[in-house]
Amino acid sequence: MAKEKSGKKNGIYLIFVFVFMLFSFQAYSLELGNTAEEIKVSSDEMAKISLFLSNFTEVRMKKFDVNSVTSSELVDFSMEHNYLNNKKTRVKDVGKAGQMIAREDLEESVKKYFDLELADYIDANCSGYTFKTYNKHNIIYVKAIKVYEMDNGNFYIKGKLYDVENKSKIFGSVDAIVKKHNFKGKESYALIELLVKE
Repeated sequence: MAKEKSGKKNGIYLIFVFVFMLFSFQAYSLELGNTAEEIKVSSDEMAKISLFLSNFTEVRMKKFDVNSVTSSELVDFSMEHNYLNNKKTRVKDVGKAGQMIAREDLEESVKKYFDLELADYIDANCSGYTFKTYNKHNIIYVKAIKVYEMDNGNFYIKGKLYDVENKSKIFGSVDAIVKKHNFKGKESYALIELLVKE
């Protein structure tokens, strides 16, 4: 009897621990729980958020954390983003070396989308980066579904992925944390965390 009773206690304890860990994981992974609540935003603002996040998925960024970001992550994003969106104005032909994007253009993109200074991550003597080309791939965009305001003023976004060639094809999910960001006098957002699941 004593062993059976002890076993029941252990079983109850394990269930308690499991439930506690489950809720702890959910609160940590979503950073929600009691720290945020869903808010209603206008359709125009939801479209603005969707477009902002699509800047990252169109270059196939899968994961991002501002607290552990590397110079290569910032440069890679800025290079391909400018290649896709500003090819005529920012991409220059440099002969055998291929193509080049100037440092100031990369710095502007990093500041605009992450609110970070690229100068803190790359060599002071770097004038720009060269590349040959980028492989073509299907462009994936984001449709923001829900927005949560967090206690610290940031916003947690839940969204879905869709293929720009077939907008009815919804697949995968996006979780992101962003903050309000004023860039050159315009209110926008800056990315803090991103997790894309296809």
